[in-house]
Amino acid sequence: MKTPQRLLFLRRRGFFLVVSLAVAVLPMAASAQVEVRRPLGRVTPWPELPAGYHAVLGSDPNLPFDDLEPLAEMLGNASFVALGESVHASGGFYEAKHRVLRYLVEERGFRAFGIESPWEPADRVGAYVTTGEGTAEDALYGLYNVWQAQSVLDMVEWMREWNGTHPEDPVHFFGFDVMHANQDGAALLACLHDVHPDVASLAAGITSCAGAGDGIWRPINEADHLACLATLDEVQAFFEDNRDDIIAASSEEELDSAWIRLVSLQSHQGFVWGWTVDDIEAAYQSRDWGMAEVFIRIHRLRFSGLKTVIWAHNWHIAQNTPVMETDAEFGVAASMGTHLAAELGTDYAPVALAAHRTRIHWPWFEPEPLEFVFSSGVEPRLHEYQRTALLVDSTAPALCPPDETCLWTWPDRAITPSDWAMWEFVFDPPEQFRAVLFLDVSREMIPLGHH
Repeated sequence: MKTPQRLLFLRRRGFFLVVSLAVAVLPMAASAQVEVRRPLGRVTPWPELPAGYHAVLGSDPNLPFDDLEPLAEMLGNASFVALGESVHASGGFYEAKHRVLRYLVEERGFRAFGIESPWEPADRVGAYVTTGEGTAEDALYGLYNVWQAQSVLDMVEWMREWNGTHPEDPVHFFGFDVMHANQDGAALLACLHDVHPDVASLAAGITSCAGAGDGIWRPINEADHLACLATLDEVQAFFEDNRDDIIAASSEEELDSAWIRLVSLQSHQGFVWGWTVDDIEAAYQSRDWGMAEVFIRIHRLRFSGLKTVIWAHNWHIAQNTPVMETDAEFGVAASMGTHLAAELGTDYAPVALAAHRTRIHWPWFEPEPLEFVFSSGVEPRLHEYQRTALLVDSTAPALCPPDETCLWTWPDRAITPSDWAMWEFVFDPPEQFRAVLFLDVSREMIPLGHH
């Protein structure tokens, strides 16, 4: 890796503060609509694109796929393609990922789709995509609210339409995040009830895990934390030492499902404990390990052999990030993509999505859309080519010249409604991604409403 990856996490109550590691980032309020610059009667030529840069028509999922063909060479034979985004709640990114999903399904044979959202609620979307029963909108309300958008609804409806016309060759939808401890705790105890000689001795320890008893996300005390970890370690040892007997008493599938519950609880516990003690490093180390582990286990259990699209934040999908040099508030963490790349090797291909002007609408926290405009780094560098969208090979030398800082600065939302945060990264793009899909403007998402 030519340059270390660094992350700066800054929060200030009541206002938006940005401090750059190398350059300033200028978020600003914007007008109600943002138009891509395409002046009529243009007479000056477009700037010439360097090798590895390809003009893309846009993010509309209904566009033809000819302009996406260069992506095939960038991805190679990878069976797992991860599509990122620099910030949640931006509809342009969602539409672009929907478009790439269609291309990968129709032209490249991909048949499974995993999203950064709790995996059990995501199964309701999966059931809709498979059966068509109910409505897509109702199913989406089990996902994180940033996915409760018209553009995501359109994607899910397209997946259902595909399955309706390809019943023998369907597309599958699932989630892989770990934030549903109450369901996991209850289901793990139910499994243990059938196979463990003294399940009552484990009940108190499992229900002491964060959220396992009541599903409420809140700080936890050390005694409950230690009791939870000790019990989960005991359950893990029981599964490992009694695998054949457990399968004989239930089934291999039930044991594999119980393992997913166990991993999900372990990961969630570490995440909540990290936030409780203000150790953000530990929180994200635990969550990203858990998401990778749950993804791998669910895929092997349900979708083995299927080429799969992964949807998550750019940081989560980035590979080769075992160390991040940051301020003391964050520390060091390994991304989900780092774990997946270690497991899958070159079969894993992450693609970053970024924009020069990024608009978001997250009405659960802010009533009006916000816009971020980046003045330095990769985004304004790509903006200079004056295209609506670009697909860039991450190894293209012009993307990050050796004598310049390759700073990718992406905003994200803090946990509490009155706080804002900026996440800043310095990447060596060939180390973290196969490709970059760049939008000159990513418009805000259109929320479905509040439930």
